[in-house]
Amino acid sequence: AGARASGRCMSAAAVAMAAAPARGVAQRLDALLEDAEPTATTEIREALDVVARAFDRYAFGELALSFNGGKDCTVVLHLIRAVLQRRAARDPDCQLQNLKIIYFERDDDFPEMHQFVEDVKQKYNITVDLYPRDYKAGLERLAEEGVKAVFMGQRKTDPYGKDLEHFTPCSEGWPPIVRVNPILNWSYSTIWTFLRGCELEYCSLYDVGYTSLGSVHTTKPNPKLAASLDGTAAVHRPAYELEDGDEHERASREAE
Repeated sequence: AGARASGRCMSAAAVAMAAAPARGVAQRLDALLEDAEPTATTEIREALDVVARAFDRYAFGELALSFNGGKDCTVVLHLIRAVLQRRAARDPDCQLQNLKIIYFERDDDFPEMHQFVEDVKQKYNITVDLYPRDYKAGLERLAEEGVKAVFMGQRKTDPYGKDLEHFTPCSEGWPPIVRVNPILNWSYSTIWTFLRGCELEYCSLYDVGYTSLGSVHTTKPNPKLAASLDGTAAVHRPAYELEDGDEHERASREAE
């Protein structure tokens, strides 16, 4: 794991986590499910079921998680934690530390994303393996290592996401790996209901107006969250305040 970010500003969620009583993610999730709106509750329960089915369908070593520090894969990471927390009672090897976690690294990722991945590695004592940006080559490497399915944070509102299913095999000509999409049917608002309701940390960029993270060269704070001008710089509200997020989530990203 990389060095701790001793002087880095923490996201609002990270501050809340540091001050909150120690509770397992499964306990916090149970409390959230008692209070959340029915739509969010349905989406969260569906995602938990998809994660559980994946662990039933595949051997532990045949599964991997794709994690780059974005909000969606952060949600999937914690859904997996919640499921494994319950399963560990009957199978001690069902630990997040034993799951293969990969980062398809890009040269143009935000430094804050790299830092958040490092923070998560240290907080949960996990290993995150770096894979080439070439997605197909990375999947071929995974297949050679015996991986049969990869958890991902894709949603129906993502580009090319509308035709996906919870368990979607790669296209013909690609490695024989299944993409597992637990939060496929989630709305933008449920992402933030989950992260904030469970008092979970997330990349600090989301607190300064970024709502969807792509290349550092083509991604800016979402103009829908512009609050005011502070001197010469625009001030943006946090991502969780975005209204109509399913429509405007990617308003800050240029074509990539």
